[in-house]
Amino acid sequence: MYTKEGIDCYVRAELAQLKERVNKLKRRKIVVIHDTDNHPAKNAYLKNKIKLAESVGLKVKNEAIDNPEELVEEILMLRFAETPYLVQLPHKNMELEKLSKFLSPSHDIDGLSEVNLGRLFGSRERKSSIVIPCTARGIYEHFTRFYKPEPGSVALLIGRSMLVNKPLEIMLRDWLDMEVIVAHSKNKPRLSLEPPAIIVSAVGLPVRLKAFGFQPYSSNNTIIYDVGINRNKGKLCGDLSWDKDTQGFCKVTPVPGGVGRLTTLSFLKNSVDLLELLQ
Repeated sequence: MYTKEGIDCYVRAELAQLKERVNKLKRRKIVVIHDTDNHPAKNAYLKNKIKLAESVGLKVKNEAIDNPEELVEEILMLRFAETPYLVQLPHKNMELEKLSKFLSPSHDIDGLSEVNLGRLFGSRERKSSIVIPCTARGIYEHFTRFYKPEPGSVALLIGRSMLVNKPLEIMLRDWLDMEVIVAHSKNKPRLSLEPPAIIVSAVGLPVRLKAFGFQPYSSNNTIIYDVGINRNKGKLCGDLSWDKDTQGFCKVTPVPGGVGRLTTLSFLKNSVDLLELLQ
């Protein structure tokens, strides 16, 4: 389940269940808001989200808004209209810190409102009232479905973004009772404990796991979720590079075709969750 083919199989099975849930909805409209930045990778990712949402029966309105004041006005109007929405980040004119205070926890598909993040960070267990940020939800659900970590097992999170690793830190530590190690640009922790059960790299820069004392040949049960997107010699790649001699020793999600698929699936799950509550 950690190859492109395996993740595709997992996603297809989940989509079939989502279609059944959508068929029971009377209201199926969602709104996707983004800027007009002409970035090929971001635009392709957005297009794929919309296409997949429509394939399960959702009705998607696609809006491009650059002006911050117009963006805030639109999300307030959508809250009044009881319509779930996603603001595609990063947005060139609006940072998350400024946007989150205006997002509604009952309508924001990406779960980034101040209220929702407060619920997440204050929870010791998963609750239906918490909308989990899409990438973090995708990784968490895939990981817990195919791997049952023992309490006290180690998780290494590389990067500390609000979109991915900060929510995951709470979920892995408080919901699964794991030992969580966070690595970022200002620290260089060395793994002195047992090999990690899970590694998540979400920095968007090349990462060498040997810097953390990680030896792939001794850790063939480690599951690695590579969230980062980089380019090497014109080809799309993740944060982590693996040669043929070490690739088989760890379960690693591919880039592309790995975490992006899980994120899109969670975008649909969050959308349907909110629509069901708003019926």
